[in-house]
Amino acid sequence: LPNPSYATKYKLAGHKSNILLTLIPAYSLTGKVSLPEGEIAGAEGIAIKLTTEALYDSAQAPSVQILIGPGQSSANFELKQLWGGYRLRYDLVSSSNLFEQVAYLGDVKSVSSINNSRVLVLDRTNLSFINFEVLSKASIQGSISLPATYTNNDTLLPISIYVSGSNLRVIETEIPQGETSVTFVGEVPVGDYEIYYELREASNSWVSRGYYSQSG
Repeated sequence: LPNPSYATKYKLAGHKSNILLTLIPAYSLTGKVSLPEGEIAGAEGIAIKLTTEALYDSAQAPSVQILIGPGQSSANFELKQLWGGYRLRYDLVSSSNLFEQVAYLGDVKSVSSINNSRVLVLDRTNLSFINFEVLSKASIQGSISLPATYTNNDTLLPISIYVSGSNLRVIETEIPQGETSVTFVGEVPVGDYEIYYELREASNSWVSRGYYSQSG
């Protein structure tokens, strides 16, 4: 067994024989990590840690670190695992203003939410040609306002702004007492989204959820 949590515990009070151990086969996940189209690594390159997260055994999370070299746009990787189901995650070793710090392999594109990630199955065979793209980062900013002629008479009006798609971001803000609006700013992976607000506290004055449209 690969996990010590499931190992048999022996209390040795004398001689014990016929202990048999069998080596566990390891299988390969191989592929390529790429930067978004048109991007290349700077003078120091981009170091990336890749980790396989087992579906049913959190103890099984081998990782490997690779480097996309200066002037390059991709690097190959190989990870070894025992058979089973896994999610593949990348972590940028250094912070970046251009790329998402953490993301998972998705069915079509990389995703920031583990709930939308792709499951890789090592069915006692190797997996190859895995293409994993680093997510570009974009900024979002705007304001949320009360209707004209209204003012917030509550102590605070706490609001969550949801930017929802294949990735999800939640921006928390609040309209102060006596004010009519508040600005918000956040960072999200590049993609297609719908934007809506939710009140974080029940209110008799306002609908608890509302969606953004270009018409207002």
